[in-house]
Amino acid sequence: MWAMDRDLQSSLRHQRIIANAGSGKTHRLTTRYIELLEREVPAEHIVALTFTRKAAGEFLDAIFNRLLKASGSDAEARALARETGMPRLTSDRCMQHLRQLVEKLPIITLGTLDSFFGRILRAFAFEYGVAHEVTIIDDHLQGVLRRQVLTEVFRAQLRVDNDFEEFLELIRQQNRNREGRNVSRALDHAVKVLHERFLLTPLDRPWGSSSTIWPDGCPLLAAADIFNLAAKFERELWRLHPNMEATDREDWQAWLREVRALQSGVAASERLIGFAVRSQDPPSDKTWPGHFTLSANKTPFRFPNSLRDSVAALGRAILRLELLGRLDRSRALYTLLARFECRYQMQVRDNGQLTFLDVAGLLATGAGTCWGAKSFDSLGRQEMNFRLDSSYDHWLLDEFQDTSRLQWQALRDLVDEVIQSDSGRRSFFYVGDTKQAIYSWRGGDPRLFDEVAEFYNASGTD
Repeated sequence: MWAMDRDLQSSLRHQRIIANAGSGKTHRLTTRYIELLEREVPAEHIVALTFTRKAAGEFLDAIFNRLLKASGSDAEARALARETGMPRLTSDRCMQHLRQLVEKLPIITLGTLDSFFGRILRAFAFEYGVAHEVTIIDDHLQGVLRRQVLTEVFRAQLRVDNDFEEFLELIRQQNRNREGRNVSRALDHAVKVLHERFLLTPLDRPWGSSSTIWPDGCPLLAAADIFNLAAKFERELWRLHPNMEATDREDWQAWLREVRALQSGVAASERLIGFAVRSQDPPSDKTWPGHFTLSANKTPFRFPNSLRDSVAALGRAILRLELLGRLDRSRALYTLLARFECRYQMQVRDNGQLTFLDVAGLLATGAGTCWGAKSFDSLGRQEMNFRLDSSYDHWLLDEFQDTSRLQWQALRDLVDEVIQSDSGRRSFFYVGDTKQAIYSWRGGDPRLFDEVAEFYNASGTD
């Protein structure tokens, strides 16, 4: 259980803060930072990170403003002493903390996650296999390089006649049922959106493997004759409801055409998927005991319970084809991304041209979970972690709900060392609110906010 002990002589514990909008999140972060200074923690041993430069600037300004006010007013100093739980904090002490911050400003770690990762990589570029000077590229250049690499992937396949047809089939699988979509644009979008997820995928768990998803086997993937099941259902439908309205008949006829057109690799419509899911446990008809209801569009129709098994079998057959199609498309995407990643590593990263995603991926490689980055032996990783760990004793992470799994992977070893320390002089403090997550588009995963607390047995904190 994490807690905060306000006694100056007590151990400083770890803490999680759930900060709703307008709850004074910056105030709590700066209070924590000033408390650490008053506990005589050197400013360079504190890591305070957030997501945007604007937020980092506001954080630093708030620290300076609070210390400046308290250094010139005994009343402000007493108020700050109460808020931090540091009874010995005085105007003179606040002036000392201000002086320390000003003198150490070039070496203080208070900024964005991306800038922090960039500093680490530049300091250990050789260890991470980056032989050239590290250059962080912007979104526009990244897009240009990504398209260039995709072009090279296609050119490489053109040189291997035997493999090219197989590769084209993978592309066709990825773009089926996407009329009007430019294939190259669709592939560029897929690489852009899924690259981080690919990097986080362990090498022994490629996409599209049914055994990875269902180790004990998936009953929906058993052989099924969808056409015979659909024909039986159609006969019963017209026998039971010969006089349905014309619009309802048209709905059912369109539904049946969709079923008959299904084949492996072709995505089922939302209507078919909805029917297939409902068919596994269709609602009973409250006005007619022994019957259940299903619909092709909106109007529910009554069927006897004797048809439940055959209707459920038809639904499973639809789901089976959909799952097989999705597995095929996942395998095609994985193969495409693997080929892209290998060439991107050689043409871009090896020349020191990195995105912030690349930087986080390289730092996460030490855990053995990343594709594409050059890993190094565990002893080298341990030595590097030791050097970093000895530099930082206290971690303050803001807007944690927007942290991506790749970013957390890059930080986790260092945070683990802080959590496992029994000195009482190291701490981990993070703030966030899952309802305010706004960076999911760039990989932020709000589930981490609770998962980290549960992992470190901290679920009972503020």
